[in-house]
Amino acid sequence: MKPLASSVAVSLVIGIAFWLGGCGTPNRTQLFRAIRSGDVQKVKSILAVKPQLLKEREPPYGNTPLIEAVRQCNLPVIQAILDHGADVNEPNDVDITALMAAAHRGCDAAIPLLVKRGASVNAHDPEGITPLHLAGGYPACVSTLLHLGADPRARTKDGSLPIHFAASQQDPASLKLLLRAGDSINARDERGRTVLMHVVMPAVWHSTVKECVTLLLERGADPTAIDEDGYTVLHYVASFPRTFLKQGGVETEIDFRQQEQWRIEVARILIGAGADPARRNKSGKTAADFAKSEGSLRLASFLQQAIQKRK
Repeated sequence: MKPLASSVAVSLVIGIAFWLGGCGTPNRTQLFRAIRSGDVQKVKSILAVKPQLLKEREPPYGNTPLIEAVRQCNLPVIQAILDHGADVNEPNDVDITALMAAAHRGCDAAIPLLVKRGASVNAHDPEGITPLHLAGGYPACVSTLLHLGADPRARTKDGSLPIHFAASQQDPASLKLLLRAGDSINARDERGRTVLMHVVMPAVWHSTVKECVTLLLERGADPTAIDEDGYTVLHYVASFPRTFLKQGGVETEIDFRQQEQWRIEVARILIGAGADPARRNKSGKTAADFAKSEGSLRLASFLQQAIQKRK
């Protein structure tokens, strides 16, 4: 079995991004139109006459008017909806609250307002995802949530901490904040995957990946760690799913040569820190084997040369 192209954390965030992105058929009611247009006076006038409209839901995920206002990150509209009696902790049909939406959208200014009105800072969905998990990628949101009492040690059902989510977003600023809050540099999820592994697991990397890897190594991350399937961090670096991404229709949006170059550079950093390129997983495969099977021939060549140098 090969390592997944991206972590469970990334998969969950992608799913949440789908409903937060407003996919599906929009609700064309007057209230939702006013919220989307940012017309706070219209919102107030509608709710003054029909406060029951706060119970309306946006198909297909049942977003409430408050969640929709948070999606727009419009503080006056959020304030108006709260002033007319919206339940700050009412989730949508997929158990996402307004505070979770604010964290995921990077709407840090709304977080103190929602918490002041009674939003539960450690509320979670059925998978155990909290606002702090969703804030990875938005250090201002991470900082605000931590200040307001968010638990950096909250785990999802798959054992992922907020720092694993921030790692999957390749967000060095959020990683620093969570480490300062007491998260373990070598914390593992239920499959034994470390924070360092989560950094390199996404299918598509950001330019911040090297900064994240260097930061974690400087703070004591173990480059020799092995997960329950025998994968090292180098196995995840080498799991570059070019074929998968091409089939997904996103090839034109990705500079594969740049992505491969980043992986070579990160592999060089990790090997320099002690990662063993010759290490085999439980199926007997090295990282070079993975890179070759994915068609990442330059990376495979680099890893194979690194193995030869160690002999």
